[in-house]
Amino acid sequence: MDSKTKTEFSPETIQKLVESQFGSSTLVEKITPLTDGWFNTAYDLQVLGEQADMILRIAPDPEQRVLTYEREMMRKEILIYQTIETLQDVPAPRLLASDTSRTIIARDYMFTEKFSGKPYDKIKENLSRKTVQSIEKEIGVYAARMHTHIGDAFGYFGDGPGSGSQNWRGAFLAFIDALLRDSEALEVQLPLDFSQLHDLFHKYAEALEEITEASLVHWDMWAGNIFVIPENGVYRVEGIIDWERALWGDPEIETAICCKFYGQSFFDGYGRDMLDGDDAKIRQCMYRLYLWLIMLTEEKVRFEGAAHIPWVREQLDHDLKLLQIF
Repeated sequence: MDSKTKTEFSPETIQKLVESQFGSSTLVEKITPLTDGWFNTAYDLQVLGEQADMILRIAPDPEQRVLTYEREMMRKEILIYQTIETLQDVPAPRLLASDTSRTIIARDYMFTEKFSGKPYDKIKENLSRKTVQSIEKEIGVYAARMHTHIGDAFGYFGDGPGSGSQNWRGAFLAFIDALLRDSEALEVQLPLDFSQLHDLFHKYAEALEEITEASLVHWDMWAGNIFVIPENGVYRVEGIIDWERALWGDPEIETAICCKFYGQSFFDGYGRDMLDGDDAKIRQCMYRLYLWLIMLTEEKVRFEGAAHIPWVREQLDHDLKLLQIF
């Protein structure tokens, strides 16, 4: 699917970016555009020289309209990778180089390690039930490890919404308020008007106060961002990509979404099921609503008429009704 935030770059430009970070002896032999993402422009680079093959990711034009939490997102992502590198037990690709000077091209860009495996969503249908359960259990194990890392404050990295908040309630409501302002400015058609949605989230915000530790959350752990690799005839998780939306917050903002992609095996690996008290259910519903609102609003700055939007609207309507039961 074409996205307004993505741009095609010439082989000559890509070679210049490579040389700027790795020297003139690193020559690009083959360039393969990566089309799955909807935000950054990405290329799989096969290179000659001492440098291993790698992934080039180029941010949208700084003048391109994006959502508030996406502004300068690659600069935030660099901070995320630098944080992950110190943790050692989170399987992310290594950040090889980055440039935010906008001197060679008027955009930020980065090079990351290339995983040798395949995205889980591309091969899942061809795997046995036992293999699927094994992979999804391992994804749960890695999610649990990631969530043990605690930050000093809540919110998105850098200066994103809620950044530096001393409580989860303040951070999450900042996420919502920024998104609703975007939705209103972009004239997104929603089941309730913006003031009603604002009041609804604030009405149930007390349920967020139970969260007192700011865990590292990937926030986009769907199957396309999980790379798996065969090893001795058995598939294992190689790593997790696309960290630009990572944040410090409630781990259940992750698991409330993961349960839609993975089965019970994920929670077997994670070590516990989702909490089932009323406050936990309210939080999980609010987190899903946040995702549905993002997906509806981002359509206005990416593309219009996307095939998944009717499904998103169904999910939004369902969870709005569910939240108001409490």
